[in-house]
Amino acid sequence: MTRVSRAAPWTWVVAGLGLVLLLLLFADWFDFAPAPRTVYEIPADGGSHDSYSISYFTTGDLDGWGTGGVVRIAVVLLSILCMARAVLSRGTEPVARRPVARLVLPVTALITVGFLAARIAWTPDDLLVASWGLWASLAVAVAILLISGMQAVAGRQPAADG
Repeated sequence: MTRVSRAAPWTWVVAGLGLVLLLLLFADWFDFAPAPRTVYEIPADGGSHDSYSISYFTTGDLDGWGTGGVVRIAVVLLSILCMARAVLSRGTEPVARRPVARLVLPVTALITVGFLAARIAWTPDDLLVASWGLWASLAVAVAILLISGMQAVAGRQPAADG
């Protein structure tokens, strides 16, 4: 008789977080800085300085999909891995119980957290600040990292066999 495994509840939580992370790509990741930046130009001859404000004009979106680049690829990859792990955990030999497969998700989550943190620290333009969508994406990625990391450190996926 063949035993078919069910995915553990935490695996479904991680899959749900992966879906949330994917949807957060379309949330606002950046806002304009609260005040216009003022630049002071000091002439070389030591005379009076001129000041002017810098304005920002954008024709693109300020969400994660429009401004992501490499970060966008990492977020999409992590989201797909989270959801695929739940689906692949069902079967006669769950993929998530293999040692290498247990490490793929936490390592990918760690890389994604690094990319998201770097995107918060270094915005694509000086006149932009991180918005709620980027902070929420970082929080979800950290949650995925913690849950999948605890499962990997435990050396097993706590699956309920049925």
